[in-house]
Amino acid sequence: MLQAAKHGNIEFINAMRNANPDLLWAAIDKNKRDIFSHAILNRRKVVFQLIHDETVNGRKEIVRCRVDAFGNSLLHLAGKLGPLSDLHRRSGPALQMQRELLWFKEVEKLVHPKCKEAKNAEGKKPRHIFTENHKELVKAGEKWAKHTAGSFTLVATLITTIMFAAAFTVPVLLFIGILTARYAENDFLKSLPLKLLFGLIALFFSVVSMMVAFCASLAMLLKGHEGIIITAMSFACIPVIVLLPSQLRLFIEIFKSMSDFYCSLFPEDYLIDDERLIQLWTAEGFLTIPTNNNPEQFGQACFNDFVPFIFQQVEEKEEKGVYRMNQLLHKLAKEVAGDENIAVDSMGERVKEGTLHASFDFGLKQRN
Repeated sequence: MLQAAKHGNIEFINAMRNANPDLLWAAIDKNKRDIFSHAILNRRKVVFQLIHDETVNGRKEIVRCRVDAFGNSLLHLAGKLGPLSDLHRRSGPALQMQRELLWFKEVEKLVHPKCKEAKNAEGKKPRHIFTENHKELVKAGEKWAKHTAGSFTLVATLITTIMFAAAFTVPVLLFIGILTARYAENDFLKSLPLKLLFGLIALFFSVVSMMVAFCASLAMLLKGHEGIIITAMSFACIPVIVLLPSQLRLFIEIFKSMSDFYCSLFPEDYLIDDERLIQLWTAEGFLTIPTNNNPEQFGQACFNDFVPFIFQQVEEKEEKGVYRMNQLLHKLAKEVAGDENIAVDSMGERVKEGTLHASFDFGLKQRN
C-alpha cells in the first residue's frame, strides 16, 4: 500500500481498500507515515484526494492531526521539496515553484488550524520547512524568469523603437515588471506567472500589429507592383511564423499552471448550481472580495458575467439557478488539459500515468 501511494498506483489502492477498508489505516511505515503522508511527499494528488472519500470522512480528523516519528504534520511534509520527476513536469523553475506553493496551500486547507504553527521535533514550523527546502528553487526561478523576461524585453524594445503607437510599449512594461519583481515565495503563485502570460500575449499582438502596419504601408507605396508586394509580405510573415511555435509551448504551460481547469473536470452532462461553483472559486482564491462588499453578492455578480459565455441555465430550483456547461468550452478545456485532468466516474477506473488532477463524484449528481 505504501509503495503504491509513493508511485501513485491508485488502482491497487482502490482494490485493496475495496477488499478491506481498514488497510488504509493499517499501512504505516517505521517512521509512522501512512499512505496520505507518502502521497504528499511524492506529490501524488490522485492518492491524496482519497482523503475526501466518503469512507474516510469518519476518520478525517485523525488524518488532519497525525504526526510522524519526527513530529512532522502533513503540512511539514508538504513543505519538503517534491521529487524531481514531479518538478520536471513543469517547464521552468518558476512554474515548478508555483506548483510547490499550490501543493502547500492545498494541504494547508486540510490540516487542523493548530498544525499550521506547530513545531516538529527540530523546533521548526511548516512554513520554515518550506522556505528552507525551496531556497535553491526560488533562486533558480528568479534567474529563469529574469532571463525569459530579458529576452522578450529586447524584442519588445525593438518593436517599440520601430513603431510609434503607445500600445506597443505594453509588453515592455510587463516584462520590466518581471525584471523588477521582489521574487518572494508567494510571487511565484500568481503574480509572476500572470505577468509572463500577459506579456507573451501582448508581445505576440505587437509583432502581428507591426507586420500588419508594415504590409499596409508597403501596399500603399508600391501600388501596382503586386509581385513585389506579395514577396515582401511573405518575408514579413516570417517573424510571426517563427515566434508562434517557439513560444506556444511556454504559453500553454503557463496557462495550465494558472488554473485547475474546472471546465475539464466536470463532465458535459453535469448540472452545477451557481452557489456551489462560487464557493469553489472563493476557496481557490480566484475571487478577491473588495472591502465592504458582501461575498455572496460579489460572487454572484462575477458568476452572472460568465453565464453567457460558459454556462447555459437549464432550470431553477428553490430560487437557485442550475446550469449546464457550454459543450464547446468543455471540449476546449479537455483539449488543453489533456491527460493531466480527469473526471473519475468510478473508484475502479484506471488513471493514466501523468495525471495531476482528478475529480470524484461525491457532491454533484449526474442527471439527464
